[in-house]
Amino acid sequence: MSTSHPDRREFLLAGAATLATGYADLTATPVRPSAPIPTTPDPPLPAGMIARFASPRFRCPEIPIALKLSPQGKYVLAFTETTLFVFETVTGRMTGELARPKGLQLSPAFSNEHTVVFPGTLSDGPNLDLLRVDLRSAAVQRITTAIRVSETWTAVVSPDATAVAVLLDGKLSLHELPSAKVVWSAVGLTADNPQPCFSPSGRFLAVAKTDANKNTEAVVVHDARSGAVVFWFGCFVSELESVYPQVLEFTPDGIGVTYRGFRKKTVWDLWTGTPRDLGVKPHVVAFIGLGKYVRRPTGEGAGLFEAVEMGSAGSVRTFETSPSVNGELACPVVANATVAVAAQTGGGITVWDTGTGKILPQSASPPRALISPRFSPTGQLSARCWWSHQITSYWSWNPTTGSARELGAWSRAWLSPDEQYLAKIVGSGKGDGYRVDVFEARDGKRVASLPIPNDKGTDVGFSGDGDLFGVADETHLWVQRIGDGRKRIVDIPRNKGQKYFTCDVELSHNGHVALVSRKILDHLSRYEICVVAVRAGKVLHQLTVKGMDVDGSVSPDGTRFSLVITPEVVYGEDVPQARLKIYRVSTDREPVAIEYPNDIPVAHEYWGRFHPFAARFSPDNRAVVAAGSPYEVTVREVAGGAERVKYRTRGIVTGAEFSPDGTAIAITTYDTPIALWDYRGLRATHPTPDRAAVRRAWDELASADAVHGFAAIQTMTRSPSLSLPLLREQLPPAVRISATRVRQLVADLDANDYPTRALADTALRGIADHAARLLQAEYDCATVPEVRRQLGAILSPPPWLVPRQLLVIRAVEAVEWIGTPDAVRLLRAWADGAPGALLTTEAQAALRRVQASPG
Repeated sequence: MSTSHPDRREFLLAGAATLATGYADLTATPVRPSAPIPTTPDPPLPAGMIARFASPRFRCPEIPIALKLSPQGKYVLAFTETTLFVFETVTGRMTGELARPKGLQLSPAFSNEHTVVFPGTLSDGPNLDLLRVDLRSAAVQRITTAIRVSETWTAVVSPDATAVAVLLDGKLSLHELPSAKVVWSAVGLTADNPQPCFSPSGRFLAVAKTDANKNTEAVVVHDARSGAVVFWFGCFVSELESVYPQVLEFTPDGIGVTYRGFRKKTVWDLWTGTPRDLGVKPHVVAFIGLGKYVRRPTGEGAGLFEAVEMGSAGSVRTFETSPSVNGELACPVVANATVAVAAQTGGGITVWDTGTGKILPQSASPPRALISPRFSPTGQLSARCWWSHQITSYWSWNPTTGSARELGAWSRAWLSPDEQYLAKIVGSGKGDGYRVDVFEARDGKRVASLPIPNDKGTDVGFSGDGDLFGVADETHLWVQRIGDGRKRIVDIPRNKGQKYFTCDVELSHNGHVALVSRKILDHLSRYEICVVAVRAGKVLHQLTVKGMDVDGSVSPDGTRFSLVITPEVVYGEDVPQARLKIYRVSTDREPVAIEYPNDIPVAHEYWGRFHPFAARFSPDNRAVVAAGSPYEVTVREVAGGAERVKYRTRGIVTGAEFSPDGTAIAITTYDTPIALWDYRGLRATHPTPDRAAVRRAWDELASADAVHGFAAIQTMTRSPSLSLPLLREQLPPAVRISATRVRQLVADLDANDYPTRALADTALRGIADHAARLLQAEYDCATVPEVRRQLGAILSPPPWLVPRQLLVIRAVEAVEWIGTPDAVRLLRAWADGAPGALLTTEAQAALRRVQASPG
């Protein structure tokens, strides 16, 4: 049923005038200018950033929750929880950034193409304010009105900003601006979901009327000047359905009004008053002209969007898509007769030509945020597109040339770090198991296949060199070498009857150690972590960790593993802080958590914009990189747990990884798909340190402050001619201790008199670092319980490293960074010291890395 105002001549004249201004031929393809799309240079690199891959155009530093187009489509407004970002549509360049004041409503009115007005309560008083924004300069003007509002209110400004419709406790009134004079008030109750809306010309105001039970019963179109009812359309929507977002808007030509709810999607022709039901599916996203709209198609193989003309049997055109552009959108699409705009998950904005359905070149590329950056052994840089239910795709860059390529799309697939192999999960998932097939990424040739007898397995893990892949189920770890097909199956213990929700695998770089993470089904806030020696085929450690999420990684040499633990949230209590824990891997005793003087916080948000990612170890195993906040990446020493350096980012951080040579860190964020940051600080120009500066750096190597210790390493590295002789002089190789001397001191631990026992204990602690292997041998064969206990205490590492140990570790690190023939000779001298001594073992590991490096 539809009822119209008796005298519609004024309305029809207004509609005719609208048609005359350019909407008469919207079914034809809009004419495009022949000139190429203008380009603007990307903003300069911030301090410390070496390179930025892919353009930051059309990228929001946070997840957009709403998009708006200016009347002619010159600007795209992207709203996040905290900020308004303004982009120039033709270039994708960000032209403005405004913090969203508390109380600002997302119902902008464009008084012209360059000016937008927002309603809000921006001051402490009860009055309605208007925020006028110049989109060209981002200049802001706040206008306070005399209109009083309460805690629950909705306001919509007319397109010319001369009037505002205010909805207060179900009562609608129209106020003149700037006088705030009440022009008219509506009879009956008006819904705030959907919000009232003005027609494009501002002449009419559409609202949804409700009954006393808050059920929507009609859509009413008022004459904005007089408040007279021009149209009344029956439209019943129950209160239960109104909990879902509802949309009420005029078509761009102004001669139709649409209502889109959870179940009901209707458009009324204001010429005839007749309704047209658009059905529940496909989902209508935006009207783009006279009788034409954009919708989400359904069915297998359907595109992301399609343009449809009412009355036609099918779509007019399908919008272009790509592996990275798919249905996982951050917010609803907006469109007009020229462009359609959508925000992908992770802040990227894609722009289509609505006339042709083609993606315009100024769109964000990659369109989605990237996660999990990694390097191939040869330095090729790649990252995975933000996780999607539907597809997996990767982007890869050559850091030398900057050339990029998109890899994918695949369903349930994982790419090896060297980009040579692709692992896919194949199977029914109905109780008869599945299979992991590995293919050549370039030609699709299958090179390996691993059958798994049950269905409980999720992520596939590759070793850092790409030679091995592994997957875990509830009871086993399955690892297979790609080249020769050799496999290793390791039994993983579990409690009787225990079920798991997910089973994930992380392999060390050489594949010798695997970290299996199993989320317990009955307690989704608990994980079982298993550390497996792959070659030996045995479980080294098994521990249970409490947390909503646990993200793990293994150091390249397999001697440590890290866990980023996001704790469980208890309703009504403060959100606890996520933590980073690093454990030592041992083959003969329980894993030892490296205890630090202070807990290491890791950024996280629940149900928000940011999710923590696994900490990643440096190639030399001395540092880990993790998120310090949603907009910050921190590097911490493994030795002391203290923060060495931090990188402040403009967009939300999604991942970080060290380069193979350890000189740079790749960081992925919302606003910059992937960028390289200078970790060692050796690429920038610095004055060569003098002798006094090098001497001060030697003293700072033992500092408990990791920032000062890291700066000392950099100073030493910048002046090898001064630092290497100083290190050779001040830090001689560890002196070998005779086995006879150690045996005598161990025997004295069992002496009858206390002074002898005390002197032996003190002496053994003094030589413990230089005689670690001899002491371990004595511990293994000790039969006296008290002697064995004392030797165990001497061999046990301290809760955290003392200054002398920090000095040794940092000194070796500096020499490894220098890497000259003279530096290698010093490493060899240290490596020939007393077996098991800290200086000896650190130098031996550094020497292996230096000799294995391509240079």
